[in-house]
Amino acid sequence: MSYDFPPIKIDLATGPGGEIIRRRALLIRRPGARLDIALTIHPWMKGPFRGLYARAFAHATEDLEKVKTAMENALGPQELKILKTEGVHGNPIVILEAEISDPQEVPRFLSRLSREDLETILRTLDNRVDEGCNLFIKLDKQSAFGGLLRLDQGDDVISVRIRVAAFPAKREVAMGLISEVVEQYLAGRDGDIHRDS
Repeated sequence: MSYDFPPIKIDLATGPGGEIIRRRALLIRRPGARLDIALTIHPWMKGPFRGLYARAFAHATEDLEKVKTAMENALGPQELKILKTEGVHGNPIVILEAEISDPQEVPRFLSRLSREDLETILRTLDNRVDEGCNLFIKLDKQSAFGGLLRLDQGDDVISVRIRVAAFPAKREVAMGLISEVVEQYLAGRDGDIHRDS
């Protein structure tokens, strides 16, 4: 006896907090075929992100405590890994690294960016996502020291790599997930603006 199962397509979309906001299953059935579907949402399916890694440099001319404060302001209280090295001319450089492994913290981090910065991420997404499904952004270190997250392109930055939980693990899928999350933030902010007026 052989069974001929029809093709199935299931789409899941999650909101910024990892909650499922859309479930859709498309079943293509043949006459007389019977199919039962059980859809299980596993604990690891917490949203479109897996975690975040950040790095900043403190040069000899910078106050290390201020760079630590900038990292903490950007990421929240995290354990910082501190590495000491030297530049090409023998100048001391301290590298500060932090990792957020809780996928739920990544949307909170992104939600702190301004509308303009979120729109910039959408516009430049093609240049920000690699084949490994990582989103790269740079934050202005001076602004982070003051408690404000702003994108920057210079060298005096906090470099951030956000791991995207794309399945299948393809760049285009990751870009689609990021776009959806950022557009939800933008739409939510529009709703807040309209309610206030």
